[in-house]
Amino acid sequence: MKKILTIVATVVLTLGVSAQQGGHSNYVGLNFGGGLNTMTFNPEHGKSSLGLGFDGGLHYAHFFNKHFGIGIGIHYTYANAYAKYNFSEVSTSLVHANNTSIHYDLTTTFDNWRERQTVGVLGIPVELFYRTALCTRWDFIGGLGVQFELPIHGNYSASEGEYSTTGSFAALGSYAVSDMPEHGFSTYDGTFSSKIDNLAMGLSVVADAGVRLALNDNWGLYLGIYGSYGVTDMLGTKKSEPMVLLNTTDPSKLDYNGTYGSNEINSLHLLRVGIKVGVDFGWPTPKNNEETAPAVVPFDNSAAERAEADRLAAEKAAAEQAAREKAEAERLAAERLTAEKRAAEEAANAAKPQQEEPITLDSLQVLLDKSLITFSINGVIPRFNAETDTTLHRLSAIMQKDSSVKVVISGHTDSKGSAKSNRRLGVQRALAVKSYMVKLGAPANNIKCVSKGEKAPVATNANAQGRAKNRRATVKLK
Repeated sequence: MKKILTIVATVVLTLGVSAQQGGHSNYVGLNFGGGLNTMTFNPEHGKSSLGLGFDGGLHYAHFFNKHFGIGIGIHYTYANAYAKYNFSEVSTSLVHANNTSIHYDLTTTFDNWRERQTVGVLGIPVELFYRTALCTRWDFIGGLGVQFELPIHGNYSASEGEYSTTGSFAALGSYAVSDMPEHGFSTYDGTFSSKIDNLAMGLSVVADAGVRLALNDNWGLYLGIYGSYGVTDMLGTKKSEPMVLLNTTDPSKLDYNGTYGSNEINSLHLLRVGIKVGVDFGWPTPKNNEETAPAVVPFDNSAAERAEADRLAAEKAAAEQAAREKAEAERLAAERLTAEKRAAEEAANAAKPQQEEPITLDSLQVLLDKSLITFSINGVIPRFNAETDTTLHRLSAIMQKDSSVKVVISGHTDSKGSAKSNRRLGVQRALAVKSYMVKLGAPANNIKCVSKGEKAPVATNANAQGRAKNRRATVKLK
């Protein structure tokens, strides 16, 4: 079993190293935790109490989408527990090591004997994760799964209380031998220690939850809570011997079996509840050629300075974007006015100008449904062909003549970005189309702008072509 765990641990470490060459939604890091890391058991003649300990290890996680992922790791757990005894036990018909024909009864009396059990466990957790963004730099992350656990060392120790051993030999009648340490019959204080060597591999259910603070585009800090409980019994072969026996080869020595190596308990489970902190490195999924990676925000040690820098950068970017959009809109408007003036002059010079056939609102809506108004990534400048331009001209002319005609312009986005930013971007796109129609003569009060954000796609958001179709605006007659 140790060989299997070694192989799995090697695979985990290999994944953690090689994954750093992959794409975003991948995280590798170190974590450390502490709290109630202990064992639960029920001694036959004593009382158990819980202890503290710590955890530490390496983890790797991969998220399949922006919410769900899977993780694996390798952890070391240091756990403590305690047991206190005040009782006497008798082992009868024992054979003396120096003379096999002599039989005796051994009585061991424990007086406030407090035993500490320390166990080191190598664990391999496998968890399913859920995450969601709380704000710009903070994510909530929760996990649920199982952990395979292999005890790698254990130790008993005692620092208070005492126990005494007395022997009753049939040849001595009712007299009990108690002051013969050379034969193992004496009083011993709480300075004893021994190894635990009968624990078995176990399985625990694990869960954790916390928040991750993004320090920059790659590094992050994690703070959370964790808990696990061993659903299998970690106690290996059940023992029938008492806690103390004289050594079978040297009667002056005692064999201390301890709580786990004696008949005191029948089951043992690992319990962990505590606080965990960690640091990790994450990297984004490679983008296709159409999309550009987000700008890296320089890291600043001061949270207030970072927030102020973010605000100023956002305001500057918004102002630059607004200036570019205004200049582009003015250029397009000037070109269209020139084209319209030229067309009007040509129509005036024609001997018999063609009269445009009257159009109904129903047929106009059919033309509007066929119109294609699209936008670039994060752009708010509408792009359309000649047919769509003609349709918008005709609609604006009708609205200028008939004040009862009203329209609703809906702005749409792809699935990139947060829901809040997509709603804002959808409104900006609808307003851009409205501005163009108002310049064509449509009454501004008869045009309503709404945002659908990413909630009404007409194509898949899994590839660039589908996202390009979803970045659009639609015009509907009310």
